[in-house]
Amino acid sequence: MIRFPGGETRIATFFTLANVASLVASRSTTGESLSGSCFWARDMVILKNLRIEPIEAAVVDIARRDEHRWASGCTGADGVGNAQIEVS
Repeated sequence: MIRFPGGETRIATFFTLANVASLVASRSTTGESLSGSCFWARDMVILKNLRIEPIEAAVVDIARRDEHRWASGCTGADGVGNAQIEVS
């Protein structure tokens, strides 16, 4: 969960291109997602790697450019069990 000044909270799902390729490949054998011919995820953000530092940097950059409303979904939940990033 991403918490902004003023209390607004957002959610996003982070992937690498390798994650997406792996999911597409596995779905080609299971028959899901038109046998792997398509992939989508709600509130998807693709990064080069999924360490916390690049995730935090991406969130801050997206917020500074005021693009967070396009790159993430709204949530009213407390995000129990999810990582939280504070944007100041």
